[in-house]
Amino acid sequence: ALVDVLRSAFVVDQADIRCTSVRPYRLPVGERTPDRLKRELKGAQAVIGILTPDTRESSYVLFELGGAWAQTILTCPMLARGASIADIPDPIRDINPLSLEDERDCQQFLDDLEDATTLKRQARVGGDVAERIRRLVEAAQRK
Repeated sequence: ALVDVLRSAFVVDQADIRCTSVRPYRLPVGERTPDRLKRELKGAQAVIGILTPDTRESSYVLFELGGAWAQTILTCPMLARGASIADIPDPIRDINPLSLEDERDCQQFLDDLEDATTLKRQARVGGDVAERIRRLVEAAQRK
């Protein structure tokens, strides 16, 4: 749902997004995950991490967010499924998170992303983005 919001809000190509758990943004077969992610992190303008109470179980979420933070890349912790600041790992706990469970936070996230990156808004921004944000909020609230 987050990828849908990003694609409807901004002019982005499929290659501009890496989401290792969502097709068609997953890694190609045969790729060494750590090597590919390390290369792609170097060229990223922002790294978005969806943090849930289960996030501590995923070493890759922590690896990606920590790698972005260490390289001073915009690091965006996004809370979902009841996650709180306590679910944000050290040393990025001091980075301000936003909640995917709140429509206003989702809108702020898009505005902040536009201000901090070279992303350009789609010309037809409006109701389509608002509807996708509503779907994202619903998905983020499911446990």
